[in-house]
Amino acid sequence: MKGYILRWNPNISSWTYDRHKEFSHEFDYAEKAFMNWSIYEFEELEKGDFFILQKVGTENDGIAMVGTFTSEPYTEASWKKKDGTNLFYADMEVNLLINRDDRSKTKKNDLILSAEELSGKFSKIDWHSGHSGVLIPNEYLENLVLEICNQMFKLEKPTKKIIFGYREELFQKACDFINSFCPNMRDKIIEKRMDDVIYKYYSKGEVIDKSLMDITFDSKKIEEKTFLNISSFPEILIPRA
Repeated sequence: MKGYILRWNPNISSWTYDRHKEFSHEFDYAEKAFMNWSIYEFEELEKGDFFILQKVGTENDGIAMVGTFTSEPYTEASWKKKDGTNLFYADMEVNLLINRDDRSKTKKNDLILSAEELSGKFSKIDWHSGHSGVLIPNEYLENLVLEICNQMFKLEKPTKKIIFGYREELFQKACDFINSFCPNMRDKIIEKRMDDVIYKYYSKGEVIDKSLMDITFDSKKIEEKTFLNISSFPEILIPRA
């Protein structure tokens, strides 16, 4: 599985601040949110791949959306050129939205996953400019997804600036991201927490194919944990078989 960076400059994009705000309101009242975006490096994109929508070219750059693609690439009329030119797009499910509106009173340091915060850890990614729909460097994908999941597990309830569905669904979505895009962490959790397996498809005592296992969250452990970081994931996440 792969990850992509979609870049959004509200100063030139047809996806304006007002459209972003309207979409955030719709998401706030729905269990799921869907949209599409143009993809520059479309050739290898597959349904189920991970994406971040990265706000660029402003004083409040950073991740504005997180989710997965729900379609293969397809062509539609260009959002930018009105001369019959087509672009490749893909449909997406948005699981987390961060409202980085420069017109609001929100200070850039008040929001998670800012460009400043991420640039030091992932220096090969241009957090302020670039094409929309490019592959996340493979050596960064797992660590970047883990960093995003770490922030997701810390969220207690939606706000006007950080929007998601039910908290439990957000936590499970973070687990799904780890299952799909973080094989090293997934294997570490399975090995460390085999005594705590939740049995959903198997019966206790059956021989379990670990490659078919996934992970879920231990709600009690999350609530007990006063300080969450990536190293604590094997303590708050458990295998499911």
